[in-house]
Amino acid sequence: MTLQDIINGVGANPLPAILFFSALPLLALVLGWITKDEGLKNPWQYVYSVLIYLAAVPGIFGFTFTINQLFVEKKSITGLDFFFTLIPVLSMAATLFIVKSQKDLGEIPGFNKLWVLLFALLAANVLLYFGQNMRFFSITMMPLTSLIALMAGIFLVLYLVLKWLIK
Repeated sequence: MTLQDIINGVGANPLPAILFFSALPLLALVLGWITKDEGLKNPWQYVYSVLIYLAAVPGIFGFTFTINQLFVEKKSITGLDFFFTLIPVLSMAATLFIVKSQKDLGEIPGFNKLWVLLFALLAANVLLYFGQNMRFFSITMMPLTSLIALMAGIFLVLYLVLKWLIK
């Protein structure tokens, strides 16, 4: 089974995906209502952590998959599968917005690791994009150490911008 088979399967039968991704923000609302007075005590912080991971991992994957399809593979935005690319991102954004309005995201265990995952996937997509569009004759004019320093500088800038956006 390939990734294209999964995309085609979700596109052919979108009801489970719609139910799953619409249930996540609703579950965040219900959790906020249940834990209104308790804050983020021990059992509830892990429930929030699982909820955020259930929303964020498919959302991050959908976001990076969309970026990859648009920029690396040069596909048209009209050719992307709506249920595989946009719905997970919208569900992630809604769930994170609801949880952030109710609780402090810094207190939720493992939340900071999601940004590392997002940065790693974005860095991989940037490498793919530059690797695909790079002309090999320009590499021969530049020493390898300069090329490595340039790539490290690009990653450092991306990391600092992402860190600035998170604050």
